Amino acid sequence: MTNPDFAARIDSVPPAPNDDRGMTIKMKAEDLRAWYGSTQALSGITLRVVEHRVTSIIGPAGGGKTTLLRTLNRMHEVTQEARISGRILLDGVDIYASRTNPMELRRRVGMIFPKPNPFPNMSVAGNVLAALQLSGISSTDPEEVVEQSLRRAALWDEVKDNLNRPAPSLSLEQQQRLCVARALALNPEVLLMDEPTSRLDPAATSHIEEIIHGLRESMTVVLATQNMQQAARVSDFTAFLYMGELVESDRTERIFTNPRERRTEDYVTGKFG
Repeated sequence: MTNPDFAARIDSVPPAPNDDRGMTIKMKAEDLRAWYGSTQALSGITLRVVEHRVTSIIGPAGGGKTTLLRTLNRMHEVTQEARISGRILLDGVDIYASRTNPMELRRRVGMIFPKPNPFPNMSVAGNVLAALQLSGISSTDPEEVVEQSLRRAALWDEVKDNLNRPAPSLSLEQQQRLCVARALALNPEVLLMDEPTSRLDPAATSHIEEIIHGLRESMTVVLATQNMQQAARVSDFTAFLYMGELVESDRTERIFTNPRERRTEDYVTGKFG
């Protein structure tokens, strides 16, 4: 839950369609720059992420989308010679401050990767509970955690009769939903999703998008995608990232129908990509 002492309420953030409530900024990047050794991947990114909304990051491959997501939960720093400058705020608090515990941060800001990565030597239930175990969290009712996490990931009905089956025996799309369930077991405040449907067929993609729609009720979602139709379908806000530069960020409807920047218009209309 957002800490009211830190949450920044601003009137300048446009509401999502049919929603006139005040918006809360859950995360904010300020003049963010990122490097891999001497190679700069992000250049002066300033971006606001609205609480309980879906923000899509669009742009060509290699433009910095994954790097941006990885800076939001400090996974970027685990890469050798990777570094950043600038600030990233979560509920108004700098996540790179010395007092911030990276493991606790990653519990609050979870991440889903392009390729499903369930733990291969664990069962379906074991994968869900592993999230708690790795975070040092004990549960008084692990069966309830498994069921609720799998329900939120729309997987419960498909696996409830055999929770002990090996995770690799699931289909690729089921494995991705299992990874979502594993992340949701920690009740994150923000979920980062890096091209979560890039390896899935259209039917499976639709299934994941339905889950994303439902998640905004309880958390904030940041989605990196090269699929502009997907961004248009699931997101409230969209940011266009090109060659490490944030070209434009606004309500999704405006980005796709009336962008301010010519480069944004050229990209969303398919003139380059």
